[in-house]
Amino acid sequence: MTVYHNGTLRLTGSEGATQIYTVDGGDVWVVYSSHEEKTRYKFRGGAVQYCDENIWR
Repeated sequence: MTVYHNGTLRLTGSEGATQIYTVDGGDVWVVYSSHEEKTRYKFRGGAVQYCDENIWR
């Protein structure tokens, strides 16, 4: 997984094996490299965009 951001992004907790990140301003772009990554990370708040197109092919 690759994460690009131009604001504040911080790890704020977890739910089981899922890590939760909070976006406090700015934009976040998340590029997943596997299906498993989508279930292991959550992003809350702010403007978040995801890209997982490459893992579906």
